[in-house]
Amino acid sequence: MDEKFSYCQLVGSPCVHEPVKPKPNSCFLIQPFDRNKANREKAVKRALEYLYGRGNFNLLKSDSNVTPQSSFCDICTKIKSAQYCIADISGEIYKIFIDSAAKDKIFLRSNIPLELGLAFGLNKPSIIIQRKLKNRRLDVSDLRYVRYTNIDSWASAPNSILGRLVPILAICYGVQPMDPDIRPYFQKIINKLKSDISLKQRFLTLKTKEFKVNQILSTRVGLAGIIKNANNLKENFCFKLHATINDNEEFIGFAEIYDVQNINNIAYVKFYPEKGSEAYWTNVFKDCENNGRFIPEGHRLELIVPTYLSDETIDQMKEVLYKLNEIEGEYYGPNYWQDH
Repeated sequence: MDEKFSYCQLVGSPCVHEPVKPKPNSCFLIQPFDRNKANREKAVKRALEYLYGRGNFNLLKSDSNVTPQSSFCDICTKIKSAQYCIADISGEIYKIFIDSAAKDKIFLRSNIPLELGLAFGLNKPSIIIQRKLKNRRLDVSDLRYVRYTNIDSWASAPNSILGRLVPILAICYGVQPMDPDIRPYFQKIINKLKSDISLKQRFLTLKTKEFKVNQILSTRVGLAGIIKNANNLKENFCFKLHATINDNEEFIGFAEIYDVQNINNIAYVKFYPEKGSEAYWTNVFKDCENNGRFIPEGHRLELIVPTYLSDETIDQMKEVLYKLNEIEGEYYGPNYWQDH
């Protein structure tokens, strides 16, 4: 980056942090610190998960991984290291009085125009999001690569944001959206989403069934439980384990499936005892040592639905899939995936 673009407004000289290279799969979130912060971040993360997969992206924020340098330098460096930005310019509505007449006026937190201005000045493609309002208060609709996305609710926001992400990726790669470098993202997202919908439907079915640990054995690596009638269970499924102790039901730990034998219709689980339940598990271990096995009585398994599946309904997930199909048809034609 030459001296013209590395100039620092804070110190009045070239930036001492250069060169700062964009990190792969990185996005800087420009947002107010308001009551919607948690829901906003959750919606953006969900959209990025659809695009990149869980844990395969870097969401940068002004209040994450704060460095000892000044706030301005910290934010500027993060924007430079991001491939693109997502900015919420919804603002907050207040009533003001002009000539004794009450009017609604939208106010932006001061960090929003500053950070968005930095993003534009640093040539970062940006997705603009806002709640549905009668009038837009920040007129950037004519700028290239900037799109408005109206947010009805944060629950539906991932669907709306996702529709803007692939064109943004094309810009980051310096290609057209239908370029071969971008196409795999569509297929990856669509396949993952179909898999998630199928898994969500399976969890809904399994939640109505009662599972029990039929017996517990002592193995070289610890205690192992056996669940019978384990059809539709999969490896890595987890349960909360509750046991009745002195006529009271207590949470005693987690059970995770590590092996499913479809031929025998059984599943093996390993246990993660809860702190405070040591006495129960000590008795289980002693029974296994003395009798070769332990037969649990008065216990209950509660299936745990992963957070990324429980946060959204099947209808919401299908809406995202529908949105992807719209994008697919726009860029590749309706029969693209059938032909590839």
